[in-house]
Amino acid sequence: MAGRKGRSGGRNRKPTALHLVNGTHRPDRHGDRDAARAEAKVVRESPPLRPPPKLSREARKEWRRLEAELRTAGVLTMRDRAVLTGYCLAWARLREAEEDIERLGTLVEGTEGTQIRNPALTTWNQAMSQLRMYAAELGLSPSARARVTGPTKRPEGAADVPAEFGNAGPA
Repeated sequence: MAGRKGRSGGRNRKPTALHLVNGTHRPDRHGDRDAARAEAKVVRESPPLRPPPKLSREARKEWRRLEAELRTAGVLTMRDRAVLTGYCLAWARLREAEEDIERLGTLVEGTEGTQIRNPALTTWNQAMSQLRMYAAELGLSPSARARVTGPTKRPEGAADVPAEFGNAGPA
């Protein structure tokens, strides 16, 4: 729907620092490169963001892992705390549901003694959907990286990937 944030049909804007990291920065589109680099440097040198106190152990572990990586890349600021929190909460919910599914299976006994679908499967599906959304916001999913990364140099001696795997290599 036109006019609604995040629902206009187009892609959301990528932070300038992310363009710099991925080599896709264009001054005519993204503004002054030096100013963006200075901003990214400030982000990289900022102290670590502290996780919210109510996060579970699993969510806190994921927070620490991701926060350092995103801050080092220069794309995580205090404004992103809510998105990172949502991602970590969804991750913890996904892990908890996965453990329940592994322990009880996909079918469990219902109240009337019949086999029903494990309710943890619904939780797992919802958590995975949320995780995908937050991963795209943070540039963490493979498809999000494909949208944000620029051309990369191939290491010397790297073997070409056959065409049937989606990349024919140099022509």
